[in-house]
Amino acid sequence: MTTSNVQAFVITKAMATMIREGAAATASATEIKKKAAADIAQKGGRGAMFSLAGVKSGQISKETWVSLQATVAAGLFANKKDSFALWAMDSKLANKEGKQQERNKLVGLVGTYVRDFGKMIDTAFREHFPEAAALEAEADEAEAEAKDAPVTGAELRKRLIDLIADVAASEVKDREHILASLNQAEGRMSAW
Repeated sequence: MTTSNVQAFVITKAMATMIREGAAATASATEIKKKAAADIAQKGGRGAMFSLAGVKSGQISKETWVSLQATVAAGLFANKKDSFALWAMDSKLANKEGKQQERNKLVGLVGTYVRDFGKMIDTAFREHFPEAAALEAEADEAEAEAKDAPVTGAELRKRLIDLIADVAASEVKDREHILASLNQAEGRMSAW
């Protein structure tokens, strides 16, 4: 096929209107998101808080996590009540009704939005509090280095002594036999 036979694609007036309106809506939504992220960052929030890890570490409650996801889903599916209902449906019920794959896509959309929003919160924090952000980054780096450091014999022995104390204070079955074995191991470690 030669280029002389190819007709150039033309964007119609209707297409241009949809593109412009979509771009305007995206820009408006991004600005609102940035304001919300800045507000959260200024009140002490960090992106990592808004995750399952944040719930497990106690940074936010499970109720806050569920509420955030529901709020995002309500916004994403504002004009699609069926989509919101499917997103909110129990996974087992969705699977039973043959809608699990569709539900997974909706859950993925909400999860992606929440992760991206968390990144915006962190960006807002760095912009508004650069000194504090630098200190947190240093502390995180030091913590990561400490986790990567090899465990020394003295640290292992201390852990074992703590375990011996815990077992001694407990009423577990065969406590005396367990203590004898642990004490024997600690005795071998003392020669390290």
